[in-house]
Amino acid sequence: MPITDPNQEYFKDGAWGWNGSKWVKNGIAFAYFDVYGESEAVAVTETGSNVMTFATVPAGEMWVITNISAASTTSDPSTCFFDVAVNGTFRALVKAAYPTAAVTVDWRGQVYLKEGDYARVTFNGCVYGHWVGAWAVGYKVKVA
Repeated sequence: MPITDPNQEYFKDGAWGWNGSKWVKNGIAFAYFDVYGESEAVAVTETGSNVMTFATVPAGEMWVITNISAASTTSDPSTCFFDVAVNGTFRALVKAAYPTAAVTVDWRGQVYLKEGDYARVTFNGCVYGHWVGAWAVGYKVKVA
């Protein structure tokens, strides 16, 4: 059945679609409601590993992270890696070996985090007393 008149009864309350046999209201599982942006820093690093953990996604929301960046401004760590905890399992996004001080390590893409999930950045091989930081951006959606 072709769509011939957008003023038809089918369209009065929002988005509808033809499912092959009848008109049905399209289900919208979630809708954008806010920007996500967060930063974490370790002003005085410990020798060895330094982990920066971003906030945990609260109930009723889903976060879509589209970019994570990190830098060590004062020393060259041995590795920098980004991962996300999804259902309690860590999934790697990027790993950089021997990143240069004051040069950012970047990941761009889309990762979907639901209630209880979070992202983190880890620097290994740090020198005591230096500074490392990480930033994550994206957007938030309300889950229906």
